[in-house]
Amino acid sequence: MVHQQWPTSHQQVGTCMLLSCGWTNRSVGLAESGLEKFYCTAVHTNVICVLIEQRCIALGAVAHLIQCCGKLFVEHCLYLPDCPSDVICIKSAICWRSDMGTTSRGGVYKVHVVNMSVLLAVAIVLLISIILYLVRDFRRPTNFPPGPPWWSWPHLAQELRHQHLVFQKLSQRYQSPVLGLRLGGELTVVVLSHDLVHQVLTREEFEGRPDTFFLRLRSMGTRKGITFTDGPWWMEQRRFVMSHFRQLGYGKQTMEAIMLSELASLVRRLNNRRCSTSGVTFSSCLAPSVLNVLWVLTAGTRISGEHLDRLLELMGRRMRAFDLSGGTLSRYPWLRHILPNHTGYSLLLEINTGLKNIIMEMIDEHRVLYNPENKRDLVDAFLCEMENRTGEKSTFTEDQLMMVCMDLFIGGSQTTSNTLDFAFLAMILHPDVQRQVHTEIDAVIGHDRAPALNDRRRMVYTEAVLMEVQRLYHVVPLGGPRRVLRDTTLHNYHIPQNTVVVYSLWSVHMDPEHWGDPHVFRPERFLDDDGGLVTSDWLFPFALGRRRCMGETLARNSIFLFFTGILQKFQVSSAPGTEPPSIEPQPGITLSPQPYSAVLTPRDKEY
Repeated sequence: MVHQQWPTSHQQVGTCMLLSCGWTNRSVGLAESGLEKFYCTAVHTNVICVLIEQRCIALGAVAHLIQCCGKLFVEHCLYLPDCPSDVICIKSAICWRSDMGTTSRGGVYKVHVVNMSVLLAVAIVLLISIILYLVRDFRRPTNFPPGPPWWSWPHLAQELRHQHLVFQKLSQRYQSPVLGLRLGGELTVVVLSHDLVHQVLTREEFEGRPDTFFLRLRSMGTRKGITFTDGPWWMEQRRFVMSHFRQLGYGKQTMEAIMLSELASLVRRLNNRRCSTSGVTFSSCLAPSVLNVLWVLTAGTRISGEHLDRLLELMGRRMRAFDLSGGTLSRYPWLRHILPNHTGYSLLLEINTGLKNIIMEMIDEHRVLYNPENKRDLVDAFLCEMENRTGEKSTFTEDQLMMVCMDLFIGGSQTTSNTLDFAFLAMILHPDVQRQVHTEIDAVIGHDRAPALNDRRRMVYTEAVLMEVQRLYHVVPLGGPRRVLRDTTLHNYHIPQNTVVVYSLWSVHMDPEHWGDPHVFRPERFLDDDGGLVTSDWLFPFALGRRRCMGETLARNSIFLFFTGILQKFQVSSAPGTEPPSIEPQPGITLSPQPYSAVLTPRDKEY
């Protein structure tokens, strides 16, 4: 370190500009033949002075500016042999004021000089690194499926809410049932044919779930629950939930009694609202009943009043918020740091917090009344596992319990409600089909009792109608994304490990080569010549394989009982003189009908 006594004379140094800047702690020496060198240790300051227009500056002026401003941006603070001793020449460096010490010669400044050529070299290296990263990022892997150039995809990514249609058009353009894309920085393969979708759903190497920011956001910022986890964690938690539901009579008497109780409540609610001049909005009536079936199975009791209203409001806002922000946040998650409000990130955090508070309040109530000898519901059973596994690394934690409840409530209730909403829409649009359903209900169930699950096997036409609803009206057109667990091949293409795989149920259920008239609502396609029910391996709305929807039995039973129970009591139609409801769904991650009002006409004088 060279200490230099600065003169105290002040001279005009030209134009000066103040800027904000950070600081560095790196010292760099300048070695230039015949010139004295300066070094220093930098200190934090918020000011830079940029000196321009003058090539030689009096040392006294430099000292004054250093003392006043704290930092100088100059170009090589060096003594030159041909300059006066009190002048420095401005070449190419950055000079900071550091500490001022006291010696026998008075005030001493330590000066640090960073060579601008070094900074330029660093900038060049950084630029080259970025270019190499982008080249690697945009290079298509060897034998990867065809698709649009990756630089052209961002504008298509904004079509998230119509993505199943965008993928179908791309498949036709590239004449391939498999597409290769890069979405949000992730290698992504889209599969759009019956045979290939079947392979993705049943082959073990496609059972993983992606671990992305957007999926973690949907899971409260965690990688927990059941829907978006994989491996041993997922297998253990899925097995536990399924075992608990079986003990409760999942698919049998206990579950049926819960659903029939909710059906009776739903019919009373519809009967009270049917006299409204605006008609009945099915979506608002179905959601509370469907949710309560899940709530009773999970929490042991119904949810009602303000808690129910608040929960339904948050779930609806959450679905709409993800629909609106998903395209942005899933592709450009870093934008949440810059535009948290405009991307919807702040809103999603607020909604997630509200949902978490409701579920945690329910869990806390269970803790108060918890009795390991009397496990009343899923929450009690989970708390018992948490208690028994104390001291070991366990998947049974409070956060996991909260996310399991969230997966059940959100994943199960909204899809079932939307399917029923579409079913009644279809009855309005196809009154001839509704009349045949009424006829079958009258013949099998009659008017004196509620429908039962045992009636399903005898109500063939009604089952065919519900199958056609699930084929034509797609609540989930794209199945939940998968992650490739190891390098594999599909349709002779190489699929690298950790590639995200998206499969299109829409492409299977709407394939014209198989269905002939896929856009026509025709329940008879699931009936044989003798009027028997025809099952088809081309219809799998709940997916296939080990990751198929674990709530499939509950959903199918709820849809059957609610659908037949309402049509047993009412005829459903649109208001006279109004346009028929639109079959065009509201776009989103999950699809639902456009809002419509229905007129309910009682079929029994008692109602």
